[in-house]
Amino acid sequence: QLLQPTFLAYNLERPAQPEATPLASYPLDFTPPEVSCPPWGLRVVEALNIIAAKSPTADSGFLNDLELNSMNIPGNSDKPELTNTDKKPKTEFQKAREAASMVLAAFMKQEDEELSARLGRKNLQVMDRLAKMQAHKRDMIITIRDSYGTNVPATKYAKRIHSHSLQILRAASDNDETPLSSGEDFYPASDQVPLLTCRSISGKVPATCFVTCHQILLVTHPILGEAQSFMAKLSEIFVQMSAPKAKSLLNPMPSTVNIINKKDRKELFSFRPLMGARPLKEFVGLLSEIASESAEALEFSSRGGLLHIFNEKDSVEKAALGSNPSI
Repeated sequence: QLLQPTFLAYNLERPAQPEATPLASYPLDFTPPEVSCPPWGLRVVEALNIIAAKSPTADSGFLNDLELNSMNIPGNSDKPELTNTDKKPKTEFQKAREAASMVLAAFMKQEDEELSARLGRKNLQVMDRLAKMQAHKRDMIITIRDSYGTNVPATKYAKRIHSHSLQILRAASDNDETPLSSGEDFYPASDQVPLLTCRSISGKVPATCFVTCHQILLVTHPILGEAQSFMAKLSEIFVQMSAPKAKSLLNPMPSTVNIINKKDRKELFSFRPLMGARPLKEFVGLLSEIASESAEALEFSSRGGLLHIFNEKDSVEKAALGSNPSI
């Protein structure tokens, strides 16, 4: 939404937003227990086998605990051996209740396994959606940045930003100061297309804030006096917000944005963006994240997120035919 006015001002076509992929298109790493071990599943069959072993037989009657311990029954190996004098014999009702509880616990474990598999598939869908939206944001930024030379308004604004940066460089060289902490030159005009432009207030003077891929620029517009310009690299600063002390309906001043140097923690300049301090801070943070992403992350997101591993086209076609498990 923040970049929408920029696309309208430059008359650029906005990249299409990726469509949401249905949950059924993602693989479900789960086989129903009724299919793998019919008719009730492996855990229920094991529970029934234990109950059958404890049931009375025609020859010996009820099996006591000593006989059960001597049998190699799953689930009984961790129980201590009991003697005839350790506890009283159980009634028929207690034995039936324990048998029903054992079967119920087996069904619950099978349900938990299915729930875990479905939660994993939902997590995969969320991660894939986040990766695709991150790639979409990157595509919009790259579209605006690469419009220099082919788009007249974008080229005009980029040259304007470049002229301000040259003025700051000349003023800093006259005062024997380095405008950038790293001592590097400013970026060329082709890399200074404004991604975001917002009206601001610097002190009591109206100003305009420009944000490019690598820099942030503040230009004041005083009624009397000379205009001032402030610029900083996004890689060398962080944005800090400070709310006004007395904010009310009669004094609805927005929060102040403070541009802080990362090395010495000194404030370079501050202003009040009329669009709000939080959206501007989040946008600058997004640019920093994109600039610091590794090559693998760029390749990973440019291919459309996580779903490229599973052949998205075939999965969607199978889901449309109803061959995938239901949601």
